Amino acid sequence: MIKKRQQAAKDYGITTNLDQALDSLGADSSAQALHLTRSLDEAIDTLGTSRAFKPPQPEEETIEATVRPAQGREDLESVYRLVHDAYVEQGYIEAQPDGRLLHNSDLDNIPETVVLLVEVDKHLLGTVSLTVDGQFGLPVDKDFKATCDVVRNDGRALAGVWRLVTRHGYVDERRLVMSLIGEVVRQAIEGGVQTCLCAVNTKHEHFYKRLLNMQAIAYCRAVKRFHNVPGVCMRCDVESLPEWWKR
Repeated sequence: MIKKRQQAAKDYGITTNLDQALDSLGADSSAQALHLTRSLDEAIDTLGTSRAFKPPQPEEETIEATVRPAQGREDLESVYRLVHDAYVEQGYIEAQPDGRLLHNSDLDNIPETVVLLVEVDKHLLGTVSLTVDGQFGLPVDKDFKATCDVVRNDGRALAGVWRLVTRHGYVDERRLVMSLIGEVVRQAIEGGVQTCLCAVNTKHEHFYKRLLNMQAIAYCRAVKRFHNVPGVCMRCDVESLPEWWKR
């Protein structure tokens, strides 16, 4: 397991889930409250420069979080409920009677997939999933199959990153997001993956470009199963990762 430290604050602005957590990456953490920024581009710029992402500094971190793989059905059920609540709150789906969202659940119980959880005091606060390409394919195939096949034909070892969400109301969701992204990148590299593909809301395209030097390679005007949210397929090549990430 990997443990990461996170910044504490006595007062904080509530963020709803990953979408607002990403926006809050631009918050002024030295103030009494973490103030949300509405523009993702402005949020990224306030982290350092307009051209480079500035990683969190160790001396700022005080709350301990643990990132670990899901173990068994109980963990997966918790993930389904967390993702359901996040997607409903963001307006991607309607609330389900059982309070769960089984998003690409056919990929959950295969050896090619690892589901990561981030916890504080054993409370689930976020999750992300990584699936290595194989006979079951990748989650991003559902919306960008032709694009994925083009990348496959390059002969690179592929994986898909998906289902990245954080819980509503946690004091510092931005560090949960960074903990999850950091661990999923490490898992991919250690597993021999050369290229990761993911499908995200187009409003987060610039965030991933600046964070991991990812490239937008295809667009979808409307993802029907998520209330016609516009999507973008993004590509991350190991050799293109920024230098600060490799340290």
